[in-house]
Amino acid sequence: MTNSWLHNDVIELNNDCYKNEVINWIDAFHKYSPSFCISDLRNFNYKLSEELQQWSAEYSRNNIRNSLIQKYAVIVSKDFMTHVAIENILDEYNASYEFQYFLKLEDAMNWIFHNYPPTL
Repeated sequence: MTNSWLHNDVIELNNDCYKNEVINWIDAFHKYSPSFCISDLRNFNYKLSEELQQWSAEYSRNNIRNSLIQKYAVIVSKDFMTHVAIENILDEYNASYEFQYFLKLEDAMNWIFHNYPPTL
């Protein structure tokens, strides 16, 4: 399962819009129960306040706790401060699955699908 953010020229983001997108993403987790996920944040450069980072970590932790995710790849934002904020969210979340940061989608997909499906 993948998600990506549109460039700011396409969508104007505010805190409520950001929260709604996170809620939609979590709803998709519940609906599809993915084992592998990729978040493409290359175009995401919204400045997340500490409060919004905290909300994201708590909301995710409370709503993905029992998911089937095995690996989660994050393609980092071009904006350094946004990248740091996303790292803070994931560090605070303390995920039970493997996650890794990447610069390129191709590298993320190679990591996600390395040795998949497992040989019997």
